[in-house]
Amino acid sequence: MGKVIYLASKKKTEVTHQQKIVLYTLKVYTDLYEKGLVPAPNLHITEAGYKDIEDFTATDDELRVGMKYLKEEGVIPNVGSDNL
Repeated sequence: MGKVIYLASKKKTEVTHQQKIVLYTLKVYTDLYEKGLVPAPNLHITEAGYKDIEDFTATDDELRVGMKYLKEEGVIPNVGSDNL
């Protein structure tokens, strides 16, 4: 079973920019998974997570950092191109 990362608590706090980068990166990765282009992630975004990033867009550099972090944490498989 994959790791579980809790980015929310019972008491709603402001989501940091770094957390938004991670959520946005996972959203992009999940979109690629749904198109059959990458293996399944070990974590999924909740409805609240999608709301937290609805007006957020990460830069290419932020996506690279987010992808590296998700790979290191075991959320996404460490296979394929490092350019993802």
